[in-house]
Amino acid sequence: MPKGALEGTAEARETLASGSIPRSWQVHAEAAATKIVEGGPLNEAEAFALEAIIIPDKRPTVLIQGGDYRIDNATWKHIGSDAIRSVLKPAITAICRVEIPGHPSLPYAGTGFLVGDGLLMTNRHVAEFFSSGLGRRGISLISDMQPKVDFLREADNEEQNLFTVTDVVMVHPYWDMALLRIGGLPKGHGRLRLSLRAPQDMLDKDIVVIGYPASDPRSPPDVMNQVFGSVYQVKRLQPGTIGGSGATASQARLDYKSYEKLVPAMLHNASTLGGNSGSAVLDPISGEVMGLHFAGEYLKFNCGVPAYELAKDARIVDAGVTFGGNPQPQDGPYDRYWQRTEQVVETTGPRNDPGQAGEPKQPIAVAGSPDWDGVVRLSVPLEITVQLGRPSLPAGADKSAAGESATMEKLVEPAHDEDYSNRSGYDSEFLGIHVPLPTVKDIGLLSRLDDGGHMLDYEHFSIAMHRARRLALFTAANFDGSQAAKNPAGTPKGRKAVGGMDENDQERWFTDPRIPALHQLPDRFFEKDRQAFDKGHLVRRDDVAWGKTFKELQRANGDSFHVTNCSPQVAGFNRARQLNWGALENFVDTMSAKGRVSLFSGPLFKDSDRGFHGVDQEGKTVALIPTEYWKVIAAVEDGKLNTYAFILKQDVSGIRYTEAIPDKWEPLMVALSALEERIRLVKFAAALHRADQFGTDHGEAVRAASGIEAVTDALRSKSSRRRIDDARLGPKTFRDPALSLFQSAAATFARSEAARTASTHESLSDSSEFILEAEQACEERLSGREGILIDGREALNVGQRAALCARLGLQLMMAKLAGNTAAAKEIEQQMIGSTCDPGWAKTLKEYAAAYGVLGNPDARIYIRPKEAGNSVITIPAGAKVALFGDWGTGAEPARRLLRHIKTKQPDILLHLGDIYYSGTPDECREKFEHIVNETFDRAKKKLPLVYTLCGNHDMYSGGRGYYDLIARLNKGKDAQKASFFCLRADNDSWQLLAMDTGRNDYNPVSIGHAVTFVDPEEEVWLIDRVKEFKGKTILVSHHPMFSAFSAPGPKDAAGHDNPINPNLKRLFDRLAQAGGSIPAWFWGHEHNLCVYESYAGLAQGRCIGHSAVPVFTDDEPYEVSTGMLDPPALKSGTHIANLGDYCAHGFAMLGLNGDAASVEYYQDRNGILELHLRETIT
Repeated sequence: MPKGALEGTAEARETLASGSIPRSWQVHAEAAATKIVEGGPLNEAEAFALEAIIIPDKRPTVLIQGGDYRIDNATWKHIGSDAIRSVLKPAITAICRVEIPGHPSLPYAGTGFLVGDGLLMTNRHVAEFFSSGLGRRGISLISDMQPKVDFLREADNEEQNLFTVTDVVMVHPYWDMALLRIGGLPKGHGRLRLSLRAPQDMLDKDIVVIGYPASDPRSPPDVMNQVFGSVYQVKRLQPGTIGGSGATASQARLDYKSYEKLVPAMLHNASTLGGNSGSAVLDPISGEVMGLHFAGEYLKFNCGVPAYELAKDARIVDAGVTFGGNPQPQDGPYDRYWQRTEQVVETTGPRNDPGQAGEPKQPIAVAGSPDWDGVVRLSVPLEITVQLGRPSLPAGADKSAAGESATMEKLVEPAHDEDYSNRSGYDSEFLGIHVPLPTVKDIGLLSRLDDGGHMLDYEHFSIAMHRARRLALFTAANFDGSQAAKNPAGTPKGRKAVGGMDENDQERWFTDPRIPALHQLPDRFFEKDRQAFDKGHLVRRDDVAWGKTFKELQRANGDSFHVTNCSPQVAGFNRARQLNWGALENFVDTMSAKGRVSLFSGPLFKDSDRGFHGVDQEGKTVALIPTEYWKVIAAVEDGKLNTYAFILKQDVSGIRYTEAIPDKWEPLMVALSALEERIRLVKFAAALHRADQFGTDHGEAVRAASGIEAVTDALRSKSSRRRIDDARLGPKTFRDPALSLFQSAAATFARSEAARTASTHESLSDSSEFILEAEQACEERLSGREGILIDGREALNVGQRAALCARLGLQLMMAKLAGNTAAAKEIEQQMIGSTCDPGWAKTLKEYAAAYGVLGNPDARIYIRPKEAGNSVITIPAGAKVALFGDWGTGAEPARRLLRHIKTKQPDILLHLGDIYYSGTPDECREKFEHIVNETFDRAKKKLPLVYTLCGNHDMYSGGRGYYDLIARLNKGKDAQKASFFCLRADNDSWQLLAMDTGRNDYNPVSIGHAVTFVDPEEEVWLIDRVKEFKGKTILVSHHPMFSAFSAPGPKDAAGHDNPINPNLKRLFDRLAQAGGSIPAWFWGHEHNLCVYESYAGLAQGRCIGHSAVPVFTDDEPYEVSTGMLDPPALKSGTHIANLGDYCAHGFAMLGLNGDAASVEYYQDRNGILELHLRETIT
């Protein structure tokens, strides 16, 4: 049978260029693919557009009508033969659309298919729309979603064939697979058999995907109608073959990251759209299921869970799944995930029979904790509760009486008193010593009550609401932990009973009628966030649920479920207590056991808090999510007041710009004065300051006993701000497009100001001061430490004005790049009021307009192989090549290094990428081209030839500067036509094969720690160069294949850093398999010299990124990442020289001599060039 089309991505992109693909689908699909790879949460648009690979003339999508189909496409005519139709028609009846009538916006969740008696298989990420939990126990349906399945939904057919999803049988902890129980199916309803054939045995064989590709209401109607003829969301047959497209066309399997782990996925290349998730990938000859479609990467491949692998899991076989033969379950990589899941969730009664539909799940317990109350608590300043099986109980209650949890849940408001006139609020005399509420510096920030006040008083606590952020600015609570207060007479057993709820109910949070609803984030925001966030108590329920009477306790319990007391925490925060506030929670409990405690807490609001697009009462909304929280504990010990201040802090400097926040948080004890300075908006009472134990022996003893660290400068900008002299050594750089673009603008403005003032010594000093302050502002923003802005209306010195205007400028740049016109206008007014130079704002706006392509990845320039052609650049045998990286700073050390290189008389200069700050046209000319031309007098001399790779910084302004530069560097046959190229010796002994890894590091969805890759078309081009060459190949790129220092790959399932970039490793393996010898790979990116031992199949991996960017010795550039498993090792004695404050710069000279190439590594010791190392490549 003929092999399908989609033979290469060049053809695919030609098809796409015609405008057949809705742009919104491309954006959502690309974002979804990135998040799936990294295990991050998808929003609804991304989940629904996940399979956005649309090539209708190469992979048709055929309508199914009346349970049959017809194929007119000549390539796939054989799929419509009578023989194959007789196989596929029965299969069509077993495939259904998974409906979610309770969902507010999605028409349906995806596709599913019957695999047993009432047993439906679909994707885990489909089931997550309407279920919760993982594994086989402790999983349940979410009641208000009302999931159903429809086996019809064909074109021109309004009939339905609906059945109810009655239970969740299994949510697989390893594969993107779930099993559902369907009720009411007639006896003998068709089902599918899962194949026992391995995907690799079916490479290039035909498959068909049957499912329900969906429309996208956000796309232009004319484009949608052109592609799909206005027929969407109905059953279709989509033919293809086993294997990917382009670079993955010869692969049946691929290690693909899903739910934070690598899985050996099956590849296919049928055209699928949103809604195909959970589709059956069928062998049209046997009718058996080859795989369960679950994901795809745009224009590359689609992924399926291999049926062959599912047959190895005894739990799936035991669940009643039908296979096309006799499966032989065996141990597999999924076993440890099952073991981990079932260690966390253990049954306390007999095991459920998975075949019994509707039977309630047994209550569960955490292993090793026989008296666990069924709730995971992560507290201070938040109590985040995850109901896993049994309700929590008040302190001292009989836990053995907890009832079983049912499969279905409903949201119910806990009992609460709607007459707010009887609330006690925070009591400043509660400790027997006067401890007043904090004061707010600007009362206008707070939401105003109907009576004119600003404090929301509840039972035992009070809240001040920040009306713009729709979250509490601070909370103040009184905690009496005595048994009498926690269990007054008449208190029922169980948290649900205290709230007047049934055992199977879940708490619904509610708004406070005393302030406008639009000043609060409603419960709807959290229920419709696709499980991105948890509802976090700022005031712990357990801290305030006490009283002299049960009525008082119940009133306090209910009050804690006002949304005013809720702050959204990313779901990743729900980890083991020891990773979060466990030690501090224990400390609070210890303090309350001694007596009473007063508690103050709140979020730290920052301009850099990232927005999450959700819904509220009015529809769509954007909420800024805090990433840091604080807590102050006040207690009387030995007759005197003691105060302890804490902050929950995380380092977000290298985290992707998604909703996800790292799961490891740091609890730190800090000085109350430092905390107050960081909060900025709140002032604590003098009594609390006087009682602060941070700097006392008692405070030190508390930290030692609690395992909590003290940080003296955690809340302030580090004192490592560079001096003016340091700035002349080169820039401090950030792997962030927005910040780099801001630095480019700051440098341009500083230069223009220096020129305008006749370049006096004073003006040069001022311009350097300004560049340093811009640098500091970037560092503060990236690490979440924005400082307090000075009042610009006051008389300021040069340094203060530079600091203020740099930070206001950064705020303006970020607002402009985000398209936030209102915020930008407000910041401009602040800049005018602060007497910042009007030219500064003008420069920023010009840069944002000209280069602000952060929201439009398609604006990046890229010359494709089809345009570049297959020709190579011939160089003389024995040529001397100077290798240097990350050199484009324009500073004196960079110029001096190039003069050192000149003394070695190179034939070729090969720069490994990065012109700072963001590769603008001006920077490429001034910091690279002009310096090279001047140093080597290239106006008069042909040699050396000059080539430069594409680094991430070169793409931060979109690439125009870079591509204009390479077009000017060499002419004629020596010209560099693209960001990838091949320099080949004229005796065919050696070739230097250069690839573009910089383009795909530039991704606004994943700034910071992007797992970069080479474009699939370019991969094919590189492989062809290796196949056609009989000599030895040395690879060069900007990014590393591996590193011991920066973790170029995604974290593994256990959270360990990955020393290997899996995308570049796969490319290396494919190049090696193509033939020839690849003994060495040189790269840059890290500003260091790294001479590695043999690792990951590569004999000689070398980083030469130390050519210009200054690196502090205090930064310990050779300190191996502590969270990395099996990092590569450096060769002994290869570290670059320590020159005091800074490390030495250097370069390498590569000689392509006969069978063996020589490499000499040089370093610049304060102007003196010395040979550092010498080695041979064979």
